[in-house]
Amino acid sequence: MLQRCSRWDGRTLTRIRLIVLDQELRNAVGGLRDIQAPQSELAALAWAPRTTLFVENLACAYCLPDLESTVAVVGLGRAISLAAALPWIHRTRILYWGDLDTHGLEILSLARASFPGTRSVLMDSLTLQRYRSRWVPEAAPNRQADRSLLLSGERELYEALLANAWPGWKGEQGVRLEQERLDWSHVDEELRRVARES
Repeated sequence: MLQRCSRWDGRTLTRIRLIVLDQELRNAVGGLRDIQAPQSELAALAWAPRTTLFVENLACAYCLPDLESTVAVVGLGRAISLAAALPWIHRTRILYWGDLDTHGLEILSLARASFPGTRSVLMDSLTLQRYRSRWVPEAAPNRQADRSLLLSGERELYEALLANAWPGWKGEQGVRLEQERLDWSHVDEELRRVARES
């Protein structure tokens, strides 16, 4: 008769991916930079990062520079509230960087529902206009963002994306600026600038 492993009850374990952006923090996890582990194991980590950066795109996450006392949480999307089960994350400054489109702004609002002080990075009108030549169509607009959780500039941008009245934009679909389309030197400079503000 087959005996069942007592450490697993057959349920799917919720896994979260982290990119550890600080050497001292990496030392606390055996030198690993890229970790994907069950939520419960990550919750038990005995460390104290000062900053958590949520990033959606894995390629962008791999390219992140080392930032003092910072951990990136990667690719949770609308399931961003899963990270709220990590006790140490609530003691950090929370940053969110996602695609500049209606979906990215909805996820930002979801981040603020779990982490009220979340600050967005590179998700503003100036960034959108700077990379106008790299816009792609957004397949379908997302109208689910909680506008009360967006700051005034973010809310204005969300409404503008929904209105889709961009001079010179010929597409019937809305505009979208994917995070991987930004110049990496610009991303690096902005992330380091924000990190220095902590």
